[in-house]
Amino acid sequence: MKNSVLIILILLNFGQCWESCDETSEDSYEIRENRKKCPKNWREFERGSGRWCIRVFAGILNKFEAEARCENYGGVLSGIENLEEQSFINSEGVKILQDQGLPSGSLWINLIRKPECRNENDAKLARCNGSLGFQWYDKSTFNTNMMTWSSWNPDNAGGNQYCAYMYLLNTQSPGDGVEFGSMDDIPCETARTDGNLLQYVRAYACGMKPR
Repeated sequence: MKNSVLIILILLNFGQCWESCDETSEDSYEIRENRKKCPKNWREFERGSGRWCIRVFAGILNKFEAEARCENYGGVLSGIENLEEQSFINSEGVKILQDQGLPSGSLWINLIRKPECRNENDAKLARCNGSLGFQWYDKSTFNTNMMTWSSWNPDNAGGNQYCAYMYLLNTQSPGDGVEFGSMDDIPCETARTDGNLLQYVRAYACGMKPR
């Protein structure tokens, strides 16, 4: 009798596993990934490389300090993969400016001049011209069409403008060669707080995969 009951239990467990374990490892991985979520107050976006979470923070920082802050949140300084992300980052950045009583400013993004294009002479070569001389550096952003530069940029003025920020605008086009989503190359160590208001660095965009 005991043996009969044991056999029945084994068969029942096998039947349950047949239904629940009939998933390939790839299916199981996809299910686990879909269960992950962005942290509270982070916005989720769909990318070709998978889901991506973004949040914009206030801060008068240089690029390295902004990177460190994002790492403290468990993420990285984010790139911009599509127009939806660009619009969201600009909108959140403008809110920060309004809280500070500023009409315009800029925000750090994870866009870096390629090492082979950092020499002032190399930057003038065709392979380093414009967006060709830059790369997204968050290991999730790949759309080079979202590198939208303001007029005359990137220019690598001074031969040390290895990083880039995005202008934050209340209007679609304020003129002077600056369009919505325009970017400018700048030294990574800079956190400008004087001169042109557009160049006031007041925020940074962090990104991460859902967890």
